[in-house]
Amino acid sequence: MKTILTLLILASPAFGVEINGKLIFAFAEVESGMDDNAIGKAGEKGAWQMGRLAWEDCNVWRKANGLSTHRHCDAHHPSWGYQYAHLYMAKLHGQLWKATGKEPTAASLYAAWNCGLTGFKRKGYKVNKTPRTTRAAIIKLEKILNEKTQS
Repeated sequence: MKTILTLLILASPAFGVEINGKLIFAFAEVESGMDDNAIGKAGEKGAWQMGRLAWEDCNVWRKANGLSTHRHCDAHHPSWGYQYAHLYMAKLHGQLWKATGKEPTAASLYAAWNCGLTGFKRKGYKVNKTPRTTRAAIIKLEKILNEKTQS
């Protein structure tokens, strides 16, 4: 049954995704169970488990656009974590769209978030080619998004 569910989610029609609060919080739920104090194996921080390079990438954009910048340790702060996660998702969304010529889905956006854009590119931007743990997280993400849609 689990294999069938996996195939249905990964092979379902691809609809573009809107970056909104529902999606942003769903990523945090998948990444850390909404734990602002979470620290990942590679030093990812906060509810969204943002790595230092992703955080710094956001700082470059924020500085260029006249916004304040924050240290990576601020990823534990709910407000800064949310803002940086939102910005990074928007950046990934644009980069994926440019690279693939089609609007990203929640699954492809999460794959790029989890594997890194370069890592996802190495997989041919194919969700079903990502590591098993990433595919399992995408299934969890889709369930969360579907539950929130039906509520």
